[in-house]
Amino acid sequence: MVTEAFGSMEVLGKGIVQYVSSNKIIISKGNKLFCKKRNNSHWKPWCNLPISLSEKFYSSNRWLSRLFRNEVHHVIKIRDGIFACFAFGKIYLVEENIGQVEVIGNIKGSRPLKICSDGSCIYYGVYTGNTERKPIKLFSYLLEESKWSVYHIFNNIRHIHGVFWDQYESNLWVTTGDLDHESIIWRFNDKGEPEKIATGSQQTRAVDLLFTKDAIFYTTDAPNEQNYIYCLDRKSGQVEQLQEIGGPVFYGKALENGLFFSTVVEPSEVNRMDAVELWYSNDEGKNWKKIKEFKKDFGHMKLFQYGQIKFPNGSGDGNNLWFTPYATEYDHQIMKLPLDSV
Repeated sequence: MVTEAFGSMEVLGKGIVQYVSSNKIIISKGNKLFCKKRNNSHWKPWCNLPISLSEKFYSSNRWLSRLFRNEVHHVIKIRDGIFACFAFGKIYLVEENIGQVEVIGNIKGSRPLKICSDGSCIYYGVYTGNTERKPIKLFSYLLEESKWSVYHIFNNIRHIHGVFWDQYESNLWVTTGDLDHESIIWRFNDKGEPEKIATGSQQTRAVDLLFTKDAIFYTTDAPNEQNYIYCLDRKSGQVEQLQEIGGPVFYGKALENGLFFSTVVEPSEVNRMDAVELWYSNDEGKNWKKIKEFKKDFGHMKLFQYGQIKFPNGSGDGNNLWFTPYATEYDHQIMKLPLDSV
């Protein structure tokens, strides 16, 4: 791969970075996944996801893949040796050492925005238009039993935005939307019952959640209101508004030495429509600064998707923020930002 200097950032070639840990980086190009160990200088083929000829054609070009939503959306580690991959309308299990692939189900609804695993189960929620407000299912897959189950059914919401495993308190969190009364941050208790933690307005309409020892951070996904970064204190349950930002947020990333959120470019009369903002905190969320902008490309928002930044799953490599700009300048490029430079 050709490396290009971009200020303090590096552009490492075409693809989408999907997973980063202390010893492994996984990227995708079409239906092909590549892997690089920490001390290796080259990407090695890991596996090819089985897809149809038409899907191969649609995923061979970044414009076609954006138009038809044909690409790899998520790669997560379930436990040592086993990964899950959400892509091309299907859910795959991938054996780490040999790259053996098994299809374990079809994605219900459109592609889920955020998925998670607790080490034994995969969780994802249905993300769909749902104008009729039909019941929405949260699914779980138990690895040991190779079995899908309906973990919970939500009523009176449009869809599920994200599903998250809180490693600090060992419970499941869910975000839903989109109307005021549907915009809820949920936490499942020890009995497996969902409890409303924040709700009632576009300022509780969130997609991603970032977890730290003392707090949960979220940003609003409000296309028609000003958006902010918020902090939910674990002990008091109080929510504090921290930082005004330039647009709605789909994705964030929590690393050991920093928290990140990126805004989305979508049609709005209130928010920015020219560029994606990348925000960063290096003091456990107390203060935030905008460290980079990526200009929206000329692709139609509805057809070729909103401008955004996609972050990989995994704990990170300890030294860098890895990400992929999407529907912006440097679209479908693998980027690395040294954390000691911000």
